Order: sequence, then C-alpha cells, then structure tokens
Amino acid sequence: MYKRQVLQLLADTPGYRAADALLHPALEAMGLGCTRDQLRMHLSWLDELQLITVEERGNAAISTLSERGGDVARGQALVNGVARPAPGR
Repeated sequence: MYKRQVLQLLADTPGYRAADALLHPALEAMGLGCTRDQLRMHLSWLDELQLITVEERGNAAISTLSERGGDVARGQALVNGVARPAPGR
C-alpha cells in the first residue's frame, strides 16, 4: 500500500516530484505511518524498479515519478509488490 500511495502522491504533485519530508507527513495523514527510514527503503525499492528516480540532496531524498511509475499509479501497468489503485481512482 505504501508504494502505490507514494506513486499516487507524486502523480498528484505539480512537477511529479517531492522530497521525503513532504511525502512522510502526507502518508501519515492517510493513516500510513512509517519511519523516515522505512519511507526511504520504499523509495529505494521504487527507484530500483524505475518507477521513480531518487536524488539525494543533503539530508533530503527528492523523488521524481517516471513515466512507468505514472502508468502504475493510474493502474495502466501492474508491478508485483505495488497494490492496484481502487476502482474509479
């Protein structure tokens, strides 16, 4: 669930990019609390699958949605380990 929500948050963000400092509280607001370290592990996994790119800038991890990641966020492509979006989303 975390991984799809990260993709969805990035898809809904202008420029399709956000820092982990913005993603973390957004996930918590959705009831998906996790540590910053756990979030960075999810981001790293999504980066390995080329669904996002992660750029380290000092203490921040800036994530940018890839075209493939956008397809997965919209439910147009499936990736094992990433939940499908709910119908109508």
